[in-house]
Amino acid sequence: WDPSTWHMDVPFGHAHGADIKTPWELSRCHQLVTLAIDAARQEDSADNPLEITLQLLDWIAANPPRRGINWRTSMEVGIRASNWIWALTILSRTEVVPPAVRWLVGKSLYQHGVHIEENLENSPDYTTNHYLADIVGLLHIAVAYPEFPESPRWTAFCLNELANEMDRTVYPDGVNYEHSTGYHRLVTEMFVHGTLLGLRLSDDQRRAASAFRSRKDVDYSDALIYPEWYWTRLRRMFDYIADITKPNGLAVQFGDQDSGRFLKLSWIGGSTTAGEPAEESRDHRHLLAIGARMFGDGKMQRLGAGYMLDGLVARGVSVGQPLAA
Repeated sequence: WDPSTWHMDVPFGHAHGADIKTPWELSRCHQLVTLAIDAARQEDSADNPLEITLQLLDWIAANPPRRGINWRTSMEVGIRASNWIWALTILSRTEVVPPAVRWLVGKSLYQHGVHIEENLENSPDYTTNHYLADIVGLLHIAVAYPEFPESPRWTAFCLNELANEMDRTVYPDGVNYEHSTGYHRLVTEMFVHGTLLGLRLSDDQRRAASAFRSRKDVDYSDALIYPEWYWTRLRRMFDYIADITKPNGLAVQFGDQDSGRFLKLSWIGGSTTAGEPAEESRDHRHLLAIGARMFGDGKMQRLGAGYMLDGLVARGVSVGQPLAA
């Protein structure tokens, strides 16, 4: 694919043996979060922060805004932005990423946010996991960079749309409407991380976003922000994952499965028939580690016991109680 092509003119599915999802997956930058976690565990090592810095600079130089395949779909833009923010946040206490690099990344993330807002993947008739990725990615940018002029409006829009999407795309029993266990995992990831961002808004961010609030049942001054029905449905999304998890730890697989992820904190291991390392896309227990923290559920805690790193993202969160410091 020509990197200078205007993003909406990029063709795909036209060349035999070429899958646009291969470079898309690399540009989601899940690997940067893995490198950042390893660096945080070994603070005396400069190799990983240097690698993260080089990859960020290389990506920005090779992908000017709105040019090439990596701007073709806003879902990719949102997931990439979120992983950049997570990687830099994990490294924030180490002070190993130069300020100039952080400034360049911040400028690019502002461009990411503007691009998402101008290219939202929704329609009047229906929405999909793409639109949810747009919302959660934009919310990551708005929360991480409150100094952006659009951030209060972006925050309010995303919080409103998270509630709307929970209502539109998740049945009252907690199952995603796309009828796929693989997509249920992806959608649950995005709802969870978007919800946790909303809980961690500062008082100033809540006040600034309140001026743009459109849902009457979403109160930014409340400790839990979202209405009771939202929490009930989110809890049932976790319950569904627990219920479809077999004794071997793998979920029942039906429906479409492209193995897509939003954020990879733990390696979910498996192997190919040749014995090579591979991700196990049917293992959804990392989400149960988060659900156990949020809802205090013993079954989820047992099933998610091997993924406690994921559970840490919900540290201090107890649904029904104000967010702990």
